[in-house]
Amino acid sequence: MKKALTIALALCMVLALAACGGGDADATPTPNYDGSTPTDLLGPSPSPTPAHDPEPVDELIINGVHLVRGGELTGVGYSDFDYADGVLTVSDVTVQGTGGVITVSGGDLEIVVSGEVTLAGEGASAIRGDDSDITITGDGTLNVSATDAAAIDLSGSLSVGCALTAVGDPACSSESVSALEGFAVTVNDGANLTVAAA
Repeated sequence: MKKALTIALALCMVLALAACGGGDADATPTPNYDGSTPTDLLGPSPSPTPAHDPEPVDELIINGVHLVRGGELTGVGYSDFDYADGVLTVSDVTVQGTGGVITVSGGDLEIVVSGEVTLAGEGASAIRGDDSDITITGDGTLNVSATDAAAIDLSGSLSVGCALTAVGDPACSSESVSALEGFAVTVNDGANLTVAAA
């Protein structure tokens, strides 16, 4: 009897240890949304994202929230900003950020403006691109400003094909600024940059 009880107890211990196991290896850490309010965030899709090709940019951050990290979509969105395949569509929104509003690195980004869009950076550039060229197009109007920083700060070039007003210190720091067909740079005096329909 004692031997049978010992065997049963040993079997229970083995099953209990197996049940405890190593935990859930597929668990992912909760992302840090860098201070954005929950109403700004669009949550991840309820089903897993299928494998896909790497994104054309390594990182895309909207007001502290990573939409693309390490060349992969994070599954998190930001209200009034829609990103797909290197194109960021921004619609009728005003965003003020202390760490910048749009930051892109490691690839070229097209920003399509719809409606009235205002982006303001406090102590940081409203639009920043590292190792990136940015093209801004659309039928809307983009107002960009920054205090104590360049409103638009790029290591690459800026091409504009929409109504744009930028004010900063300077308005734009980039390799070059050019207007696309149908538009013209009407003011570029350092602190101000204006692009309008030609």
